[in-house]
Amino acid sequence: MNSVANVLLALCLLHPALTFGDERPDIQQIQDVVQRFYEAWNQQDFVAAEDLIGESVVELDMRSRQEPQTWILRKVQSREEFLDGIVAEWTGGDAWDYDPEIHQYIKKAEFFDILLWGDRAMAITQEHLVGMSGPVGDKQYNAWLLDRADDGWEIAGVLHQVPTEEYKTVEVEPRGEQLRFRIFVDGGDEVFADSEGLWVEHRDGALPGRHEDGDGFSPVEVNGVRWQPIWQGDKTRKVYFADEVAWPSDAQYHLVKHEARDVAQLEREPQAPGDTLSIVFADQDSGADWYDVEVRWGDEAADPGAGLPEPNPPGREDLLLEVLFDGEIRDTSPHQRPLKNVKVVFTEDRAGDKDSAGYFDGKAVVDIEGFLLDGPFSVSIWAKYDEIETRPYWWNNCIWAQDNGGGVRVFQLSTRGRRVTWHRMRDDDLHAKLLLRKGHWYHFAAVFDGDYHRLFVNGVLQEQKQSAVKTSPDQPIYIGAKNLDETDFFFTGTLDDARLYGRVLTTAEISALYQGLAE
Repeated sequence: MNSVANVLLALCLLHPALTFGDERPDIQQIQDVVQRFYEAWNQQDFVAAEDLIGESVVELDMRSRQEPQTWILRKVQSREEFLDGIVAEWTGGDAWDYDPEIHQYIKKAEFFDILLWGDRAMAITQEHLVGMSGPVGDKQYNAWLLDRADDGWEIAGVLHQVPTEEYKTVEVEPRGEQLRFRIFVDGGDEVFADSEGLWVEHRDGALPGRHEDGDGFSPVEVNGVRWQPIWQGDKTRKVYFADEVAWPSDAQYHLVKHEARDVAQLEREPQAPGDTLSIVFADQDSGADWYDVEVRWGDEAADPGAGLPEPNPPGREDLLLEVLFDGEIRDTSPHQRPLKNVKVVFTEDRAGDKDSAGYFDGKAVVDIEGFLLDGPFSVSIWAKYDEIETRPYWWNNCIWAQDNGGGVRVFQLSTRGRRVTWHRMRDDDLHAKLLLRKGHWYHFAAVFDGDYHRLFVNGVLQEQKQSAVKTSPDQPIYIGAKNLDETDFFFTGTLDDARLYGRVLTTAEISALYQGLAE
């Protein structure tokens, strides 16, 4: 027997006294074993606890672990708090280096833990299993009791299945009146959501999440909660919201595209509580890509940034500063201001063009001679945070600023947590709603009209607040840093197309900059 087969055998047998042959398993007996296991485990009687999970599991455990807690048993509970089964779960990271055949399945531990029941995707040797349990975030209520494998290690069948429909399996926090989906699309798919839950129907291409970037399936995210769909042909099982979504009557709906290189559009808009909403995705380019969209309704849909206006490129006459990083680092605005390049090197831009963006390694900066901003102004820049981030926190990524680090801060476009922020001095900051991801391009824009500050990400208004600004004509402007003295705030990643305008840009002009239509 190979090692993977040993793992499957150990997991399927679970306990020598349990029946997994031709007879249906005794659910009460499983529950009793689980209860006895937890009593022993809580009393730190690990010998008795291990005896309950069978000799084969213990032997495998002793060969592979360094600490007693490497293998654990977990109970899976339904809403009624009944125990549906027991599970042996691998929690030891990459400790199985001694066996490459098993290690290749374990190395992506976030979604590929060895489970029969649990809150992770069961992706071990999928061809050997009839069913694959589907997790949603930190909760999982699907239970599969598998028949013994035959000599060829094919599972004969599912002996017992707790119906998915009996459980609430998606913990969605609407964050107001909005629902956000992130899905890896190859071809065409349609996401449906009614007041109770959601499902996906596949149209063409590969199933969502099955792609060449990794093993198995990538999860769908619903309002930031991971969901590993269970496919039945070209349709997933319906999974249920923790709380019903109350679609309002006669509401307006808007689809915000945070990430979508091709088609993503609302197909159905619910107008009553029992209606269904649907979003169509069509990735018609070669390969596949992530799509990140957000549906807003009610008061959220009234947000002026909820839908992007028709683009209207801003003219060049109001440019105060422009650094495009197109093979050279200089001010290409009409003012041609003097600047210094400190260690910035050229790299690919968001279109893949070589030497068309600037890479900042956490020590690089563009140092620009200061000038007076004594009225309304707008900033626009593209940024991609480095995937190999050596800094421990996001907050020290300052994108650009005119900030002396003391009592004078004209502006600072920076990062706090995983959100871009328009940092103010002695006033509340503006924070984006969108959570940033490393290795992805974002367009940031901020405007000050003399009274209000507004922050945009990818053409969408994120937040606005009222406050004034201080001026400092002697303070230099830095791209990639807060100032030269505070080295912890240098940016790590790629920046491109930095523009500073001496007036307020309209949302249509910001949309044009986001869509790459600037003159």
